[in-house]
Amino acid sequence: MEREKLLYTLWETLPQCDEALFTTEGKPIKLLEVGHYNGDAGPDFLDARLEIDGVCWAGAVEMHWRASEWVSHGHHYDTRYNAVILHVVAEQDAEVQTSDGRVVPTLLCHNVSLGSVCKSV
Repeated sequence: MEREKLLYTLWETLPQCDEALFTTEGKPIKLLEVGHYNGDAGPDFLDARLEIDGVCWAGAVEMHWRASEWVSHGHHYDTRYNAVILHVVAEQDAEVQTSDGRVVPTLLCHNVSLGSVCKSV
């Protein structure tokens, strides 16, 4: 869980960075609103707004150190995670899907320069 908190900090500080963001499939991500942290059950951040490859999305953002934790935590069966619009991970070791079969776009954090993020924390 401590490592996930690093991802939360990164996510919350991304709006302060000028760096271009891309999904693991190379689609551009424009961060419009990071949303708010959810301290309860369900996805980590709620009410986020993004533009992915020119399409606007509103929903939740889930974070894991390893992408495969999506399955080990049972999110692929949990309908609360059907609203996830982005999966933020440090290690991309699996592609993830919602319970209705939609592939969730992924932002791989090691593709983001931590230099500018660390300066703002």
